[in-house]
Amino acid sequence: MSDPALDDVAALNGVPLAFWCGTDDGLYRLDPGAERWAASRVDLGADIRVEALAEDRWGGVWAATLGAARLVRPDGGIETYALAGAMLGQLHALYVDDDGRLWVGTRAGTGRSAPRPTPDAPVVLSEIERPPPRWAPNWGNAFFRSRDGTLWIATLSGLWRERGETVERVQALDGTCDRGVAGLAEDRDGNLWLGSEGKGA
Repeated sequence: MSDPALDDVAALNGVPLAFWCGTDDGLYRLDPGAERWAASRVDLGADIRVEALAEDRWGGVWAATLGAARLVRPDGGIETYALAGAMLGQLHALYVDDDGRLWVGTRAGTGRSAPRPTPDAPVVLSEIERPPPRWAPNWGNAFFRSRDGTLWIATLSGLWRERGETVERVQALDGTCDRGVAGLAEDRDGNLWLGSEGKGA
């Protein structure tokens, strides 16, 4: 392997004493050795670019790839969940909530699965329904759970939040949330910070 850290696009602390690294060249697991870390490539298939990683509560590692979310189970097995319809495209963001639901952000939209009470429960991804007008494209950039429990979704069509089983668009008087939102962060006072598309924070 030729120095995967140089092509790093996503990284995740996984099981104890392991580090997961998503690159242009695929997914790698780094394990500590006596003198240096040892990297091993996880076989997700040929020409697999990994843009984001997420870990579920059962120790599975999810990888965002072109047209599919791929799960590396704790036993090393790999499952592939293909996207379809309006969500088809490169995945940019992943998040697994406390109910085991997988949230995905793609170039074409944002979707989620039904709750997964067990690791063997099926994963069926569906696009999040949005009230009209359907602002498009709704490019999913990032997911963020704030300390008050709200799940925030950064998209090209603005900021969204989960309220119970519904997802609603956030409106702001100054129009800030109407712009493309690229990233999210929370400060120690509980203020939510937005990174916008070309407009700064």
